[in-house]
Amino acid sequence: MKAGALSAAVAVLTTSHLTLVSCRTAQLTQAGQGNEMFLHPLDPDPLKTYPDLNPPTVADDPAIQELLPDTDPADLREKPSVQRWLRYFSGNGHSRFLRYMKRGALYRPVITEELQRQKLPEELFFVPLIESGFSIKARSHAGAAGPWQFMKGTARRFGLQVNHFVDERRDIRRATRAASTYLRRLHKVFSSWPLALAAYNAGESRVMNAIIKSGSRDFWVLSEKKVLPRETRNYVPKFLAALLLAEELRVHPPEKPLSKAVRIPVPSLVSLKSVANTTKVSLSELKNLNRHLHSDLTPPGDSYELWFPEHYEPDRTDMNRLSKLRRHQIRQAVHHKVRRGESLYRIARRYRTSVEEIKRLNRIRSSTIVPGQKLMVLSTATQPSSTYMRYKVRRGDNLISLARKFGMTVSKIKEINEISKSSIYAGQILLMAASRTEEHSI
Repeated sequence: MKAGALSAAVAVLTTSHLTLVSCRTAQLTQAGQGNEMFLHPLDPDPLKTYPDLNPPTVADDPAIQELLPDTDPADLREKPSVQRWLRYFSGNGHSRFLRYMKRGALYRPVITEELQRQKLPEELFFVPLIESGFSIKARSHAGAAGPWQFMKGTARRFGLQVNHFVDERRDIRRATRAASTYLRRLHKVFSSWPLALAAYNAGESRVMNAIIKSGSRDFWVLSEKKVLPRETRNYVPKFLAALLLAEELRVHPPEKPLSKAVRIPVPSLVSLKSVANTTKVSLSELKNLNRHLHSDLTPPGDSYELWFPEHYEPDRTDMNRLSKLRRHQIRQAVHHKVRRGESLYRIARRYRTSVEEIKRLNRIRSSTIVPGQKLMVLSTATQPSSTYMRYKVRRGDNLISLARKFGMTVSKIKEINEISKSSIYAGQILLMAASRTEEHSI
């Protein structure tokens, strides 16, 4: 059986009575952030918690040999760390594992298509299962978000927009492309999928330091010597256990698979309702395809590519109507530091906005604020002096040289890009003033 057979076996997932050979089903007590919280790598040791459970006998999996060509699947299953997760997934974690697999079925065609496009193993489909349980809304305590659990800096590094208008980490299509590119680069650096996955979890520098410290490029040696963080030592075995166990599933396709979509540019700062009325695509369908938008408006800029259903093919008349849609007043994003005696009402009056919008932008429910608190406010009191463009940092760039080049201050660059440190790196994407032509803008 070829690696593609695994894709076919798991691509169909059940809506009822999924079975796992030699597994015991148990109701899982919900923990963490709500019912959809994903399995955390630091869950209690399943071997100690459930010593009476034996790992299921898993058939030889050619997918493992595709991902790890020099590894015998039988030897892999004998590794204690993999056994622990096999026991957990087939024991107390069984119902949650199946729920995540059912959810993953919705996104499988999108993910595997991108993996194939970048010539990556299709088995990497299981990375978001471990990261987030395939949850679009997942957010970690460290601030990672979306199904692939990107941190803000890494997301922007790979071309994803993350700001007060949009969070493309929650766009399954854009995020999958970014994650696939990142994984491909990690594998090019480490020439090993276990190390690439470890770096995806812990970061390239941490894995590189572990290699230097241990003198080995073998993940299992690094794990045994405990030169990697505990979370990372659990991460790779957890992924491999999920991959091994998925071969046992025999399931049915989801009733409503994720619709295929195409990207079409629309003007910035127009409402989705007006786009729906112009294109005759239902507003509910537009919102469902573009759940990564924080509001009903498209992000600021020259234009923004929204997802439309694949069957929609705009003609010249449609594009002309879209270009003439009324744009909402452009407002400047301002970081306001609350002063003693100020209230949300007073701040809203100052910036000619509303209390409700300030609360929505800052994701706060209470009207209580405290001195020193920082708030994002969209002001109509003043117009922005310039628009911004995306700039890819080159080797040798630093914030001081970029500030001079674009006529900005270092503090303004850091404020716009929401970065606290002064260090930047080649390949990083920054928003810069577009008042000057720059050949390296992207």
